[in-house]
Amino acid sequence: MHFRPRDNARYFICGTALLQAVNFVQDCGPRRTGLAAQVQFALSVSRDVSGAAFDWPAAPEQDELEGNHFYQDLRLISWNQVDAAIALERRLLDLFDATPNGDAARQLLDASLAKETNSDPLLGPLCDLDVGVASCAMALSAAGCIPFTSCNGGALGGLHASPYPIVAFFMRPAHASILYTCATRASVGFEPYGSGRFHIYADELRKVVQFAAELRGEAARLQAIER
Repeated sequence: MHFRPRDNARYFICGTALLQAVNFVQDCGPRRTGLAAQVQFALSVSRDVSGAAFDWPAAPEQDELEGNHFYQDLRLISWNQVDAAIALERRLLDLFDATPNGDAARQLLDASLAKETNSDPLLGPLCDLDVGVASCAMALSAAGCIPFTSCNGGALGGLHASPYPIVAFFMRPAHASILYTCATRASVGFEPYGSGRFHIYADELRKVVQFAAELRGEAARLQAIER
């Protein structure tokens, strides 16, 4: 998915080359842990949305949003679909972690995901989003927020636009306290992402999936928020 730079960081994307200058965190590059090919990022996270401005897109049903040409309007996602996505991502991450060779792990993950997806990946269980952040984007959508970009940061290999896992989105003011609680429980970052936008980010994918699960647990409260 397309990555929109934060105000205090600069990214230059040209073909397959990504040059980055990050000012807010030193050394947020990946490191490998255990047998897994999955990456953990040397990244400090914080949670603070106090005093933040809130914006809302005029036409969230459009085919492009915030410069993302691959944007999907997922506001009709159900919590049952979120449940399925969380379960699938956890199975895929377990499978990936159990395979010590990175190339073999990626091939096994791709094959396993293909079995779960029909001919149209947009209708598949992860809506053609990156493994590890898909359930988060879907949960935010089911909660009434509007995610406009997501990326797993290359935690499972390959070149990705973001240097770490991220989901950026619009939300209503009434979402803030619930999302803050869920972010705290899941140990993910939760901060403004430019004016009127917000983002969830983390140093590892399992925390992002856990954030989705925490949101799922607040479904009843989230359902009452203006759509």
